[in-house]
This record gives sequence, C-alpha cells and structure tokens, in this order.
Amino acid sequence: MKEQLLKVLVLEDEAYRRELIEPLLEGHKIYWAKDATEALELVDLIRFNLILLDYDLANRTNGSTVASRLAQTDCLNHSTKMVIHSINPSGIEKMMRLLKNLPIRIPVFSLPEALPSVLSALISPMPVAA
Repeated sequence: MKEQLLKVLVLEDEAYRRELIEPLLEGHKIYWAKDATEALELVDLIRFNLILLDYDLANRTNGSTVASRLAQTDCLNHSTKMVIHSINPSGIEKMMRLLKNLPIRIPVFSLPEALPSVLSALISPMPVAA
C-alpha cells in the first residue's frame, strides 16, 4: 500500500507563514497563491484535496473573494475540504458565512499541532499499481 499524494492549495502571501506551513505538507503537492487572482485561476483548473484559506492577501485582495467562488456549486472545488487559517476575526467570519460554516477554523500558529490530523483524515491507503 502506498500513501496518497494530496493536492493542496495554500492561499498565503506572508513568507514567514509559508515557511511555517510548507514542512507540514511535506510529501504532498503544494500549489501556492499569494492573492485571490492566483487562487481563482487554480480553483477552477485543478481539483484539490485540501484548500488552506487566509483572509488578508497580497495586491489588495482577500480570501472572501475565493470563498465566494468556492461556495458556488459549479466550482470544481466546491466540495473540497477547507481550512481557514487567518487570524483576522472579521475575515474569518465573512469566509465562514460564505462557506456555510463548513470549513475547519485553525489559527495559522496552531497549524503545526492541528493540521496533521486533518491530513491523516484525507489520506487513505492506495494499492500500488501493478
């Protein structure tokens, strides 16, 4: 049996937070987006296993724009597991409301303790192809 490689989209513009998140996702395919524009391109192009959402992003964009797209049933990643890791209380509230409170809320600095269990729940053993 081989562990499944997950495709993970991370919306994060801060370099120090990227450095915190990257080792937690070691062994998985990480797609980075520093602003809503980059993220919006990806959510309709690639089916992800997990999306990590920040609120305050680069280029005067924010995560609620992405959450709004993810909330639409015609979005490729509408049913993807999501984690909001923002520390902006009003931003968190906006994204949770848009996504009907379905995402998991994990503050960015708690990700090292909490994210492994989220990843474990998403990974299922896969038979090795013959």
